[in-house]
Amino acid sequence: MLTKRTIFYPLVFLLITYIFSCVDEPDYINTKRSDLPAPAIKYVEQQDAFSLLIKWYVSNQDDHLVDHFLIESFSSNDSLTMNQSLFDTEMADNPAAREIIINRNDSILAEMVIGDSIFFEYVDQNASFAAWNYYRITVLFDEIKSYSVLTENGNYFGLKSPTNFTIQQLDDYQLHLTWDNTRFAESYQINRILSTSVVDTTFVVADTSVIDFSYNPRLSGDVFSVRGIQPNYKYTYALTAQAVKDTVFRASEETILEEQELMLLQPVIRASKSINNSTIRLYIPQDSIDDNLDSMFVLRNIAEQCEILDTFIIQSMDHYYYDYRQEYLIDDNIGEDNTDSIQYRVMTKGNVNAVVSNVVSGLVLDIPGFTYAEGGEFIYGCVTCDTMYATIIDPFYIAIYEYSDEWPVIGGNFPLDNLSWVDGVQICEDLSIQNNRTFRLPSEKEWEFAGKWDVISNHAFAYPWQSENISGDNANYMNSGDIYDNGL
Repeated sequence: MLTKRTIFYPLVFLLITYIFSCVDEPDYINTKRSDLPAPAIKYVEQQDAFSLLIKWYVSNQDDHLVDHFLIESFSSNDSLTMNQSLFDTEMADNPAAREIIINRNDSILAEMVIGDSIFFEYVDQNASFAAWNYYRITVLFDEIKSYSVLTENGNYFGLKSPTNFTIQQLDDYQLHLTWDNTRFAESYQINRILSTSVVDTTFVVADTSVIDFSYNPRLSGDVFSVRGIQPNYKYTYALTAQAVKDTVFRASEETILEEQELMLLQPVIRASKSINNSTIRLYIPQDSIDDNLDSMFVLRNIAEQCEILDTFIIQSMDHYYYDYRQEYLIDDNIGEDNTDSIQYRVMTKGNVNAVVSNVVSGLVLDIPGFTYAEGGEFIYGCVTCDTMYATIIDPFYIAIYEYSDEWPVIGGNFPLDNLSWVDGVQICEDLSIQNNRTFRLPSEKEWEFAGKWDVISNHAFAYPWQSENISGDNANYMNSGDIYDNGL
Protein backbone atom coordinates (compact mmCIF):
# COMPACT_ATOMS: atom_id res chain seq x y z
CA MET A 1 0.00 0.00 0.00
CA LEU A 2 1.53 3.30 -1.04
CA THR A 3 1.58 6.13 1.36
CA LYS A 4 2.71 9.72 1.06
CA ARG A 5 5.97 8.91 2.93
CA THR A 6 6.93 6.03 0.72
CA ILE A 7 6.54 8.18 -2.37
CA PHE A 8 8.27 11.31 -0.92
CA TYR A 9 11.75 9.84 -0.10
CA PRO A 10 12.53 8.44 -3.52
CA LEU A 11 11.57 11.70 -5.11
CA VAL A 12 13.90 13.64 -2.80
CA PHE A 13 16.80 11.29 -3.56
CA LEU A 14 16.30 11.67 -7.29
CA LEU A 15 16.17 15.44 -6.98
CA ILE A 16 19.50 15.56 -5.04
CA THR A 17 21.15 13.29 -7.56
CA TYR A 18 20.07 15.55 -10.36
CA ILE A 19 21.39 18.68 -8.66
CA PHE A 20 24.94 17.14 -8.08
CA SER A 21 25.06 15.88 -11.61
CA CYS A 22 24.96 19.48 -12.79
CA VAL A 23 28.21 20.40 -10.81
CA ASP A 24 31.77 20.01 -12.38
CA GLU A 25 33.68 16.88 -11.13
CA PRO A 26 36.77 17.72 -8.96
CA ASP A 27 40.31 16.69 -10.14
CA TYR A 28 41.07 13.56 -8.02
CA ILE A 29 43.63 12.18 -10.49
CA ASN A 30 46.31 14.89 -10.40
CA THR A 31 46.62 16.33 -6.89
CA LYS A 32 48.71 19.32 -5.92
CA ARG A 33 51.18 16.94 -4.22
CA SER A 34 51.85 15.15 -7.47
CA ASP A 35 52.23 18.45 -9.27
CA LEU A 36 55.16 19.59 -7.06
CA PRO A 37 58.57 18.62 -8.44
CA ALA A 38 60.53 15.97 -6.56
CA PRO A 39 64.09 17.31 -6.02
CA ALA A 40 67.17 15.36 -7.09
CA ILE A 41 70.21 15.38 -4.79
CA LYS A 42 73.45 16.09 -6.64
CA TYR A 43 75.80 15.32 -3.76
CA VAL A 44 76.60 15.87 -0.09
CA GLU A 45 80.22 16.63 0.71
CA GLN A 46 82.25 17.89 3.63
CA GLN A 47 83.24 21.52 3.20
CA ASP A 48 85.52 21.93 6.23
CA ALA A 49 85.80 20.67 9.78
CA PHE A 50 82.56 22.42 10.73
CA SER A 51 80.01 21.90 7.93
CA LEU A 52 78.56 19.70 5.21
CA LEU A 53 77.50 21.12 1.83
CA ILE A 54 74.23 19.75 0.36
CA LYS A 55 73.54 20.34 -3.33
CA TRP A 56 70.29 19.44 -5.11
CA TYR A 57 68.30 20.57 -8.15
CA VAL A 58 64.86 20.74 -9.72
CA SER A 59 63.82 21.14 -13.34
CA ASN A 60 63.81 24.68 -14.67
CA GLN A 61 60.21 24.24 -15.85
CA ASP A 62 59.12 23.61 -12.25
CA ASP A 63 60.62 26.85 -10.98
CA HIS A 64 57.18 28.40 -10.23
CA LEU A 65 56.22 25.44 -8.02
CA VAL A 66 59.19 25.78 -5.61
CA ASP A 67 58.44 27.92 -2.56
CA HIS A 68 60.22 26.30 0.44
CA PHE A 69 62.42 23.31 1.14
CA LEU A 70 62.16 20.89 4.01
CA ILE A 71 65.52 19.33 4.88
CA GLU A 72 65.42 16.43 7.31
CA SER A 73 68.50 14.70 8.67
CA PHE A 74 69.62 12.16 11.19
CA SER A 75 73.00 10.61 11.96
CA SER A 76 74.61 7.48 13.27
CA ASN A 77 74.83 9.26 16.62
CA ASP A 78 71.03 9.17 16.88
CA SER A 79 69.32 6.25 18.56
CA LEU A 80 68.33 4.67 15.28
CA THR A 81 69.10 1.46 13.52
CA MET A 82 71.28 2.18 10.49
CA ASN A 83 68.60 1.19 7.99
CA GLN A 84 67.46 3.28 5.10
CA SER A 85 63.86 2.07 5.52
CA LEU A 86 63.64 4.29 8.59
CA PHE A 87 64.09 7.33 6.42
CA ASP A 88 62.94 6.85 2.86
CA THR A 89 60.53 8.41 0.38
CA GLU A 90 57.56 6.26 1.38
CA MET A 91 57.46 6.78 5.14
CA ALA A 92 55.81 9.53 7.07
CA ASP A 93 57.72 12.19 9.01
CA ASN A 94 60.44 10.68 11.18
CA PRO A 95 60.14 12.04 14.72
CA ALA A 96 63.87 11.44 15.29
CA ALA A 97 64.95 13.56 12.33
CA ARG A 98 66.22 17.13 12.60
CA GLU A 99 64.02 19.40 10.47
CA ILE A 100 65.13 22.57 8.68
CA ILE A 101 62.65 24.64 6.65
CA ILE A 102 64.29 27.10 4.28
CA ASN A 103 62.54 29.81 2.33
CA ARG A 104 63.68 29.93 -1.25
CA ASN A 105 64.66 33.58 -0.81
CA ASP A 106 66.60 32.93 2.40
CA SER A 107 70.24 34.11 2.29
CA ILE A 108 71.49 30.80 3.63
CA LEU A 109 70.34 29.14 0.41
CA ALA A 110 72.47 29.54 -2.73
CA GLU A 111 70.73 29.21 -6.10
CA MET A 112 72.05 28.99 -9.67
CA VAL A 113 70.71 27.97 -13.06
CA ILE A 114 72.75 25.47 -15.03
CA GLY A 115 71.23 24.27 -18.30
CA ASP A 116 67.70 23.00 -17.76
CA SER A 117 68.04 22.75 -14.00
CA ILE A 118 68.08 25.04 -10.99
CA PHE A 119 70.71 24.04 -8.43
CA PHE A 120 70.42 24.84 -4.74
CA GLU A 121 73.15 24.70 -2.07
CA TYR A 122 72.82 24.68 1.69
CA VAL A 123 75.67 24.52 4.20
CA ASP A 124 74.72 22.51 7.27
CA GLN A 125 76.67 23.93 10.22
CA ASN A 126 74.98 21.59 12.69
CA ALA A 127 75.68 18.19 11.22
CA SER A 128 76.68 15.50 13.68
CA PHE A 129 80.48 15.46 13.91
CA ALA A 130 82.34 12.16 13.83
CA ALA A 131 79.23 10.45 12.50
CA TRP A 132 77.44 9.35 9.32
CA ASN A 133 74.79 11.91 8.26
CA TYR A 134 71.70 11.19 6.13
CA TYR A 135 69.46 13.75 4.43
CA ARG A 136 65.97 13.83 2.92
CA ILE A 137 64.83 16.86 0.90
CA THR A 138 61.23 17.81 0.16
CA VAL A 139 59.83 20.68 -1.95
CA LEU A 140 57.12 22.74 -0.20
CA PHE A 141 54.47 24.98 -1.72
CA ASP A 142 52.45 26.53 1.08
CA GLU A 143 51.59 23.43 3.12
CA ILE A 144 51.79 20.99 0.24
CA LYS A 145 54.76 18.58 0.11
CA SER A 146 56.33 16.95 -2.88
CA TYR A 147 57.62 13.44 -2.93
CA SER A 148 61.00 13.41 -1.21
CA VAL A 149 64.46 12.30 -2.19
CA LEU A 150 66.92 10.61 0.19
CA THR A 151 70.70 10.57 -0.04
CA GLU A 152 71.67 7.20 -1.41
CA ASN A 153 74.41 6.64 1.16
CA GLY A 154 75.34 8.30 4.38
CA ASN A 155 78.07 10.93 4.35
CA TYR A 156 80.72 10.71 7.04
CA PHE A 157 81.44 14.05 8.68
CA GLY A 158 84.66 14.16 10.69
CA LEU A 159 88.36 14.94 10.83
CA LYS A 160 90.56 12.08 9.76
CA SER A 161 93.60 11.16 11.78
CA PRO A 162 97.05 11.96 10.40
CA THR A 163 98.83 9.17 8.54
CA ASN A 164 102.45 8.11 8.01
CA PHE A 165 103.59 9.45 11.37
CA THR A 166 107.36 8.88 11.51
CA ILE A 167 110.14 10.06 13.81
CA GLN A 168 113.76 10.31 12.68
CA GLN A 169 116.81 11.14 14.77
CA LEU A 170 118.80 13.96 13.16
CA ASP A 171 121.82 14.18 15.45
CA ASP A 172 122.71 14.01 19.13
CA TYR A 173 119.88 16.29 20.27
CA GLN A 174 117.10 16.51 17.65
CA LEU A 175 114.17 14.27 16.70
CA HIS A 176 112.30 15.16 13.50
CA LEU A 177 108.58 14.28 13.55
CA THR A 178 106.74 14.21 10.19
CA TRP A 179 103.31 13.10 8.97
CA ASP A 180 101.00 13.50 5.97
CA ASN A 181 98.64 16.44 5.75
CA THR A 182 95.11 15.81 7.00
CA ARG A 183 92.33 17.41 4.94
CA PHE A 184 90.36 20.06 6.84
CA ALA A 185 92.92 20.19 9.67
CA GLU A 186 94.00 23.72 10.63
CA SER A 187 96.71 22.60 13.05
CA TYR A 188 98.17 19.58 14.79
CA GLN A 189 98.71 18.96 18.47
CA ILE A 190 101.51 16.73 19.70
CA ASN A 191 101.78 15.62 23.28
CA ARG A 192 105.12 14.27 24.45
CA ILE A 193 104.30 11.75 27.14
CA LEU A 194 106.73 10.55 29.79
CA SER A 195 104.42 7.77 30.89
CA THR A 196 100.91 6.63 30.14
CA SER A 197 99.46 9.48 32.16
CA VAL A 198 101.98 12.33 32.33
CA VAL A 199 102.20 14.82 29.46
CA ASP A 200 105.65 16.35 29.48
CA THR A 201 105.32 18.90 26.66
CA THR A 202 102.67 19.97 24.13
CA PHE A 203 103.36 21.30 20.64
CA VAL A 204 100.75 22.93 18.38
CA VAL A 205 101.93 23.45 14.80
CA ALA A 206 100.30 24.37 11.49
CA ASP A 207 102.90 22.50 9.44
CA THR A 208 103.21 18.72 9.07
CA SER A 209 106.52 18.50 10.88
CA VAL A 210 108.14 19.55 14.11
CA ILE A 211 111.59 19.13 15.66
CA ASP A 212 111.87 18.18 19.31
CA PHE A 213 115.26 18.73 20.87
CA SER A 214 117.48 18.95 23.93
CA TYR A 215 118.97 22.22 25.14
CA ASN A 216 120.71 23.97 28.02
CA PRO A 217 123.17 21.19 28.97
CA ARG A 218 124.39 20.95 32.56
CA LEU A 219 127.16 18.88 34.10
CA SER A 220 126.89 18.40 37.85
CA GLY A 221 129.54 16.04 39.17
CA ASP A 222 129.19 12.84 37.19
CA VAL A 223 125.63 13.61 36.10
CA PHE A 224 125.11 15.21 32.68
CA SER A 225 121.58 16.46 32.00
CA VAL A 226 119.69 18.70 29.58
CA ARG A 227 116.35 20.41 29.25
CA GLY A 228 113.98 18.97 26.68
CA ILE A 229 114.36 15.38 25.57
CA GLN A 230 116.87 13.34 27.52
CA PRO A 231 119.04 10.89 25.57
CA ASN A 232 118.33 7.18 25.83
CA TYR A 233 114.87 7.74 27.32
CA LYS A 234 111.84 6.42 25.46
CA TYR A 235 109.05 8.92 24.87
CA THR A 236 105.54 8.46 23.46
CA TYR A 237 104.39 11.11 21.00
CA ALA A 238 100.59 11.49 20.58
CA LEU A 239 99.54 13.23 17.34
CA THR A 240 96.06 14.70 16.79
CA ALA A 241 94.65 16.81 13.94
CA GLN A 242 92.45 19.72 15.04
CA ALA A 243 90.52 22.78 13.91
CA VAL A 244 88.98 25.68 15.84
CA LYS A 245 86.22 28.06 14.72
CA ASP A 246 84.86 30.64 17.15
CA THR A 247 84.20 28.50 20.23
CA VAL A 248 83.82 25.22 18.36
CA PHE A 249 86.72 22.79 18.59
CA ARG A 250 87.16 19.77 16.35
CA ALA A 251 89.73 17.01 16.72
CA SER A 252 90.44 13.81 14.87
CA GLU A 253 88.70 10.83 16.37
CA GLU A 254 91.88 8.80 16.72
CA THR A 255 95.16 9.89 18.27
CA ILE A 256 98.23 8.42 16.58
CA LEU A 257 100.93 7.17 18.97
CA GLU A 258 104.59 6.67 18.14
CA GLU A 259 107.41 5.72 20.49
CA GLN A 260 110.93 6.99 19.97
CA GLU A 261 114.07 7.76 21.92
CA LEU A 262 117.08 9.93 21.25
CA MET A 263 119.56 7.07 21.12
CA LEU A 264 123.18 7.76 21.97
CA LEU A 265 125.66 4.93 22.43
CA GLN A 266 127.39 4.85 25.78
CA PRO A 267 131.16 4.61 25.28
CA VAL A 268 132.90 1.65 26.88
CA ILE A 269 136.40 1.23 28.24
CA ARG A 270 136.86 -2.49 27.76
CA ALA A 271 140.06 -2.72 29.78
CA SER A 272 143.19 -0.91 30.93
CA LYS A 273 146.71 -2.26 30.60
CA SER A 274 150.10 -1.43 32.09
CA ILE A 275 152.31 -0.69 29.08
CA ASN A 276 155.50 0.09 31.03
CA ASN A 277 156.47 1.63 34.35
CA SER A 278 155.06 5.02 33.32
CA THR A 279 152.20 4.37 30.86
CA ILE A 280 148.67 2.98 31.09
CA ARG A 281 146.71 2.05 27.96
CA LEU A 282 142.90 2.22 27.62
CA TYR A 283 141.01 -0.02 25.18
CA ILE A 284 137.86 1.56 23.73
CA PRO A 285 135.82 -0.54 21.25
CA GLN A 286 135.01 1.32 18.06
CA ASP A 287 131.38 0.17 18.06
CA SER A 288 130.80 1.90 21.41
CA ILE A 289 131.49 5.35 19.91
CA ASP A 290 128.37 7.04 18.54
CA ASP A 291 128.56 8.49 15.02
CA ASN A 292 126.14 11.23 16.09
CA LEU A 293 128.78 12.59 18.47
CA ASP A 294 131.85 14.52 17.42
CA SER A 295 134.31 14.67 20.31
CA MET A 296 135.69 12.40 23.02
CA PHE A 297 137.21 13.37 26.36
CA VAL A 298 139.36 11.05 28.44
CA LEU A 299 138.92 11.87 32.12
CA ARG A 300 141.52 10.89 34.71
CA ASN A 301 141.00 10.81 38.45
CA ILE A 302 144.04 10.65 40.74
CA ALA A 303 143.60 11.09 44.50
CA GLU A 304 140.10 12.59 44.05
CA GLN A 305 141.41 15.10 41.51
CA CYS A 306 139.54 14.78 38.20
CA GLU A 307 141.02 16.26 35.06
CA ILE A 308 140.69 15.98 31.30
CA LEU A 309 143.56 13.84 30.11
CA ASP A 310 143.01 14.41 26.41
CA THR A 311 140.44 15.55 23.84
CA PHE A 312 139.87 13.83 20.50
CA ILE A 313 137.88 14.58 17.37
CA ILE A 314 136.08 11.31 16.78
CA GLN A 315 136.30 11.49 13.01
CA SER A 316 140.08 11.97 13.22
CA MET A 317 141.08 9.10 15.50
CA ASP A 318 142.47 6.74 12.86
CA HIS A 319 145.96 7.07 14.30
CA TYR A 320 144.70 5.40 17.51
CA TYR A 321 142.64 2.67 15.87
CA TYR A 322 143.88 -0.91 16.05
CA ASP A 323 142.09 -2.77 13.28
CA TYR A 324 142.92 -6.26 14.56
CA ARG A 325 140.97 -5.66 17.76
CA GLN A 326 138.68 -2.96 16.32
CA GLU A 327 139.51 -0.77 19.28
CA TYR A 328 141.05 2.62 19.95
CA LEU A 329 144.26 2.44 22.00
CA ILE A 330 144.66 5.52 24.18
CA ASP A 331 147.88 5.84 26.23
CA ASP A 332 148.35 7.88 29.40
CA ASN A 333 151.91 8.67 30.42
CA ILE A 334 151.65 9.48 34.11
CA GLY A 335 155.38 9.40 34.90
CA GLU A 336 157.61 6.82 36.53
CA ASP A 337 157.28 5.48 40.06
CA ASN A 338 153.59 6.43 40.36
CA THR A 339 152.04 3.80 42.57
CA ASP A 340 148.61 5.45 42.94
CA SER A 341 145.60 3.66 41.51
CA ILE A 342 144.19 5.83 38.74
CA GLN A 343 140.58 5.85 37.55
CA TYR A 344 139.58 6.58 33.98
CA ARG A 345 136.31 7.46 32.31
CA VAL A 346 135.50 8.47 28.74
CA MET A 347 132.88 11.06 27.79
CA THR A 348 131.63 11.47 24.21
CA LYS A 349 129.82 14.66 23.28
CA GLY A 350 127.86 16.13 20.38
CA ASN A 351 126.39 19.58 19.86
CA VAL A 352 124.39 19.37 23.08
CA ASN A 353 124.26 15.94 24.67
CA ALA A 354 127.05 13.90 26.22
CA VAL A 355 127.28 10.34 27.54
CA VAL A 356 129.90 8.85 29.82
CA SER A 357 131.46 5.43 30.00
CA ASN A 358 132.12 2.98 32.79
CA VAL A 359 135.02 3.58 35.18
CA VAL A 360 138.20 1.51 35.03
CA SER A 361 141.26 1.57 37.24
CA GLY A 362 144.86 1.22 36.17
CA LEU A 363 148.38 0.84 37.56
CA VAL A 364 151.72 1.20 35.81
CA LEU A 365 154.01 -1.78 35.44
CA ASP A 366 156.03 -2.35 38.61
CA ILE A 367 159.12 -3.64 36.74
CA PRO A 368 161.05 -0.94 34.85
CA GLY A 369 162.76 -1.59 31.56
CA PHE A 370 159.91 -3.55 29.97
CA THR A 371 157.21 -2.59 27.50
CA TYR A 372 154.02 -4.23 26.30
CA ALA A 373 153.79 -5.64 22.78
CA GLU A 374 150.20 -5.79 21.50
CA GLY A 375 149.38 -9.10 19.93
CA GLY A 376 147.80 -9.37 16.53
CA GLU A 377 148.19 -10.52 12.98
CA PHE A 378 151.75 -10.23 11.70
CA ILE A 379 153.30 -10.71 8.25
CA TYR A 380 156.35 -12.81 9.09
CA GLY A 381 159.15 -14.17 6.98
CA CYS A 382 161.81 -13.34 4.44
CA VAL A 383 161.07 -10.83 1.71
CA THR A 384 163.94 -11.86 -0.55
CA CYS A 385 163.31 -15.58 -0.26
CA ASP A 386 159.57 -15.30 -0.84
CA THR A 387 158.51 -17.08 2.36
CA MET A 388 156.35 -14.38 3.98
CA TYR A 389 153.06 -15.41 5.56
CA ALA A 390 150.54 -14.15 8.11
CA THR A 391 150.72 -15.38 11.67
CA ILE A 392 149.08 -14.48 14.98
CA ILE A 393 151.20 -13.18 17.84
CA ASP A 394 149.90 -13.27 21.39
CA PRO A 395 150.53 -10.18 23.57
CA PHE A 396 153.68 -10.19 25.72
CA TYR A 397 156.05 -7.94 27.64
CA ILE A 398 159.59 -7.55 26.33
CA ALA A 399 162.67 -5.82 27.74
CA ILE A 400 163.39 -2.50 26.08
CA TYR A 401 167.17 -3.09 26.33
CA GLU A 402 169.25 -6.23 25.92
CA TYR A 403 170.27 -7.91 29.15
CA SER A 404 173.33 -6.54 31.01
CA ASP A 405 174.92 -7.06 34.38
CA GLU A 406 172.43 -4.73 36.07
CA TRP A 407 168.85 -5.46 37.07
CA PRO A 408 166.47 -3.93 36.22
CA VAL A 409 167.96 -3.52 32.75
CA ILE A 410 168.66 0.10 31.92
CA GLY A 411 169.94 1.79 28.81
CA GLY A 412 173.50 2.89 28.23
CA ASN A 413 175.22 -0.32 29.29
CA PHE A 414 176.78 -2.88 27.01
CA PRO A 415 174.79 -6.13 26.86
CA LEU A 416 176.30 -9.39 27.99
CA ASP A 417 177.88 -11.30 25.17
CA ASN A 418 179.35 -14.74 24.57
CA LEU A 419 176.24 -16.32 26.12
CA SER A 420 174.84 -19.62 24.92
CA TRP A 421 171.15 -20.36 24.56
CA VAL A 422 171.41 -22.44 27.73
CA ASP A 423 172.87 -19.43 29.55
CA GLY A 424 169.94 -17.31 28.37
CA VAL A 425 167.40 -19.87 29.60
CA GLN A 426 169.15 -20.04 32.98
CA ILE A 427 169.09 -16.26 33.36
CA CYS A 428 165.32 -16.28 32.66
CA GLU A 429 164.71 -18.98 35.27
CA ASP A 430 166.68 -17.04 37.85
CA LEU A 431 164.70 -13.86 37.12
CA SER A 432 161.43 -15.77 37.39
CA ILE A 433 162.34 -16.97 40.88
CA GLN A 434 163.60 -13.57 42.02
CA ASN A 435 160.56 -11.59 40.77
CA ASN A 436 157.76 -14.17 41.06
CA ARG A 437 157.05 -13.70 37.36
CA THR A 438 157.58 -15.87 34.29
CA PHE A 439 160.56 -14.75 32.20
CA ARG A 440 161.63 -16.45 28.96
CA LEU A 441 163.48 -15.75 25.74
CA PRO A 442 161.40 -14.32 22.87
CA SER A 443 160.73 -16.48 19.85
CA GLU A 444 162.06 -15.40 16.48
CA LYS A 445 158.56 -14.26 15.47
CA GLU A 446 158.08 -12.31 18.69
CA TRP A 447 161.51 -10.69 18.33
CA GLU A 448 160.76 -9.58 14.78
CA PHE A 449 157.23 -8.48 15.73
CA ALA A 450 158.51 -6.33 18.60
CA GLY A 451 161.38 -4.99 16.53
CA LYS A 452 159.61 -3.67 13.48
CA TRP A 453 155.83 -4.14 13.45
CA ASP A 454 153.51 -1.21 14.10
CA VAL A 455 150.10 -2.44 15.16
CA ILE A 456 148.31 0.83 14.39
CA SER A 457 149.54 1.35 10.84
CA ASN A 458 149.68 -2.44 10.23
CA HIS A 459 153.09 -1.95 8.69
CA ALA A 460 156.53 -3.57 9.10
CA PHE A 461 159.15 -0.83 9.44
CA ALA A 462 162.81 -1.49 8.78
CA TYR A 463 163.76 -0.16 12.22
CA PRO A 464 162.03 -0.22 15.61
CA TRP A 465 161.75 3.57 15.76
CA GLN A 466 159.10 3.15 13.02
CA SER A 467 161.28 4.35 10.18
CA GLU A 468 162.81 3.06 7.01
CA ASN A 469 165.97 5.13 7.66
CA ILE A 470 168.85 4.96 10.13
CA SER A 471 171.46 7.47 11.27
CA GLY A 472 174.08 7.81 13.97
CA ASP A 473 171.38 9.29 16.16
CA ASN A 474 169.64 5.92 16.22
CA ALA A 475 172.44 3.39 16.61
CA ASN A 476 176.19 2.81 16.48
CA TYR A 477 177.40 1.30 13.24
CA MET A 478 180.29 1.65 10.79
CA ASN A 479 180.40 4.91 8.89
CA SER A 480 177.47 6.28 10.90
CA GLY A 481 179.35 9.49 11.50
CA ASP A 482 178.63 9.59 15.24
CA ILE A 483 181.31 10.08 17.89
CA TYR A 484 181.47 6.37 18.65
CA ASP A 485 182.15 5.34 15.04
CA ASN A 486 185.55 3.56 15.08
CA GLY A 487 185.28 2.07 11.60
CA LEU A 488 184.51 -1.43 12.81
